[in-house]
Amino acid sequence: MYFNPETHVLSASSHVGSSVKQKIFKDSFLGDDKACIEKKIARHQWISEAAYFKAETRSFVPGHELDDWLEAERHYSEMLVTTFLSVCNEDGGITKANLRQLAKSIGVEKPENIFQINELVRAIQKATQHRPCFQSEENKSCQNLDCKWRSECKKLIAEWMR
Repeated sequence: MYFNPETHVLSASSHVGSSVKQKIFKDSFLGDDKACIEKKIARHQWISEAAYFKAETRSFVPGHELDDWLEAERHYSEMLVTTFLSVCNEDGGITKANLRQLAKSIGVEKPENIFQINELVRAIQKATQHRPCFQSEENKSCQNLDCKWRSECKKLIAEWMR
C-alpha cells in the first residue's frame, strides 16, 4: 500500500492481499489510546511516503512493493535510533525509560518486560536488523565502525572496567 503524497490518496497495490492489509490495520490502529494511534498513523504515513518515492525512482515497476515498504521501515527505525542517540548525547545519557520508549516505537515486543539496558539495546539492534552485539564479550574491542551504538557501548564498557 503506497501513500501518494501529491494526491493524498492511499492506493493499494494489487500485490498486497486483503489479509495483509487487515493485519497492517489491526496491528497499527486497534486497541490503543489516541496519542498512540496518532503516532502510529504518522509512522505509517512516513513509511508509506518513503516507499512511494522508492517505487517512483524505479518507475513503479511492479513486484517490488514489499521490498520498498520494508526498506522504508528500516530507514524509519534508523532515523529514530539516530535521533534518539543524538538527543541522549545532548541530554546527558541513555535511560531505561527512554530506551523502552524507543524500543516500543520501532516495534520491539513488550519492552516494559526488558529490565537491563544492554538487553534493551540488543532488542533494538535486532529490530533494526543489526547484529545484537551491544556490550557482548566479543564487543569489548568493537570493530564495527558503522554501529550507531558503538560509542555508547564503549562508554559503558569503560565504566565497567574501572
